[in-house]
Amino acid sequence: MDAQKLYVLVPGDSPEYKPAKNFWFCSTCKRLASSEEAGNKCCQPRFCGCGVQLEQTPFTVCGDCQDKNVWEKAVEVEYDGGALYDSQSGKIHYNDEDLLAEYDGRPWDEVPEWFHPCPAVKWAGVNISDCLENSMQEFDDEGDCEKQIVDIDGLFTLVEEWNQKQTLMMLEPDHKQKVKLSKPDDWHEGP
Repeated sequence: MDAQKLYVLVPGDSPEYKPAKNFWFCSTCKRLASSEEAGNKCCQPRFCGCGVQLEQTPFTVCGDCQDKNVWEKAVEVEYDGGALYDSQSGKIHYNDEDLLAEYDGRPWDEVPEWFHPCPAVKWAGVNISDCLENSMQEFDDEGDCEKQIVDIDGLFTLVEEWNQKQTLMMLEPDHKQKVKLSKPDDWHEGP
């Protein structure tokens, strides 16, 4: 593509446009680049190391290679009978029997080789900072809304105490670990 030098308006008594140091932009999509070479390559097709053409996103690897990298980095652990995450279906299963029931009747080689264990993680509770920020965005034009809220420290203390009382547990895939299941003796393939 055709990279263009970015110019910026320099204010003063006689304003003028000057080239911005180390900034270019793609003439096709107008995305900024830190060099002329990067600006020229911006809208050209990009490819993963495996040869798959990538979408126009910031990713440098395709989804399959990204998944492969996750599995290669994950440490194999012994299955403990707990919940498992099936990245092929995107579902969490409460145990291996529940998971394998989804693949019942299929050849064993269609069952994914690896699954992520899903330990129970305590819910962190309400993030009061995010709640306040979101609610103030609606009417805080001057940026001084926070100064007008009475006893904000008391609100944070109250919510923190409430969060500590919560007992909700969630299953969360541990992508740093992987579990391999053995083919059951009574595995039924096909109709």
